[in-house]
Amino acid sequence: MPTRVLGVGVGLFIVILLWVTAAILCCISLRTQKYIGVAAIILATIVSLILICIPRESENEAIFETEGLVKIYDTLFVWRVTLVILLGLSSVAAFLSFLFLYLMEPRSAKALAHWNR
Repeated sequence: MPTRVLGVGVGLFIVILLWVTAAILCCISLRTQKYIGVAAIILATIVSLILICIPRESENEAIFETEGLVKIYDTLFVWRVTLVILLGLSSVAAFLSFLFLYLMEPRSAKALAHWNR
């Protein structure tokens, strides 16, 4: 039986850790004027695609499990996943916009007209 944490597999936590690390490197590279953030995002994309393409079970187990069972397919799965990805990216973009345009706005001190003692 596969190991599960909070009802999801370990692979999901690996992907989350991968993307959080890539996002942190991207934010750090914005402040240091280096291009390591772009490389981290590209590497995270490649690793995520590889992990998605890896088969999760052997063919023998799949044949054994499908004997006598009726498979039900979710035809809207791709659209739901696309919507979740779009909403997630929009949330990240809104947070980064808030972070860089409001919280990191440079504020300079105003000069005093005269000094009172």
